[in-house]
Amino acid sequence: MTTATRRSHKHFQLDSSKIKRAQRVLHAKTETEAIERALDFAIATRQKNRLVLFIDITCWAFLFLGCVSSATETSPQEEWP
Repeated sequence: MTTATRRSHKHFQLDSSKIKRAQRVLHAKTETEAIERALDFAIATRQKNRLVLFIDITCWAFLFLGCVSSATETSPQEEWP
């Protein structure tokens, strides 16, 4: 959750029905809390997506490079006459 010491006053024109829906969905007591939770959720989702992408790329590279290196290496059985 965000800390109260880092707050700043901002003025936005937002759709009040969206704020009320977010407040209900996120179980927030106030509209400010709903907006803060929605922002926290958006940031956490972005971080999760970046981590998943990194893991996918890393696994793909490991599997691909593992297959390539094992295909180019000669096994001890092939060296025997």
